[in-house]
Amino acid sequence: MIEVNNLAVKTETQMLLEPLSFCIQKGESIGVLGESGAGKTMLTMALLQLLSSPLQVEGSVIVHDQDLSVLSNEQLRSVRGNTLGYVPQNVQAIFDPYRKIGVQMVETIRAHERTTKREAKRTAMASLREVQLKDEHYHFFPFQLSGGMLQRAGMALVFSLQPELVIADEPTTALDKETKTVILELLLRKQREEGLSILFVSHEIDVIKKMVTRILVLENGKCVERGSVDQLMNEPSSDRLKSFLHYEVVLGRGTMKND
Repeated sequence: MIEVNNLAVKTETQMLLEPLSFCIQKGESIGVLGESGAGKTMLTMALLQLLSSPLQVEGSVIVHDQDLSVLSNEQLRSVRGNTLGYVPQNVQAIFDPYRKIGVQMVETIRAHERTTKREAKRTAMASLREVQLKDEHYHFFPFQLSGGMLQRAGMALVFSLQPELVIADEPTTALDKETKTVILELLLRKQREEGLSILFVSHEIDVIKKMVTRILVLENGKCVERGSVDQLMNEPSSDRLKSFLHYEVVLGRGTMKND
């Protein structure tokens, strides 16, 4: 479904993300694991063609035999909504704080689909219910929602466009345990029932293990290890992954984890 070939990000003097290649098939889930500053968000932004000067992006991102780097801005907007769904780490960036959630969802749906306002509203409200928000939240401004509720509203917006692949950048970081479970189970159900593909970016190794079958481990802009979940959990080779596994064990014993 998506093929990434030697994707790299650099400035005139420094390589920020070293060349990286991988592919994701329909219904497949891949995790990108790394601490803050490892290059995870830069990778997602490069995939979506959202980086600009002075950053230089090399390599190719092929979606359904189309190289995204040669598409127009209008074509890219369509791909980003209908094919590639994006849940950013800072979900507040999705919404205009001065306009109601429902209004923004309806406008986004109609920008990507030929549909009436009534049909778009019905889709938006169904998506909000899917992430366990109430009908009344459709009429709320973003600032009236808690961080976790706003995160769910962002997920609802993405799901309302029915993308084939969801790129989720730390989607559960701001959520409490109960809400986190809701979001993760929803993603897994959509993968199982609708063939959704997932690129799940996180520093939480327990979440990564639950969500994906393959992992890419990033450190300082470089992929230091990759493989299946079972393989890497049983036989980690990089110091970075060994460190993540160590802290998971420590956390499991009741010691506070220092992120």
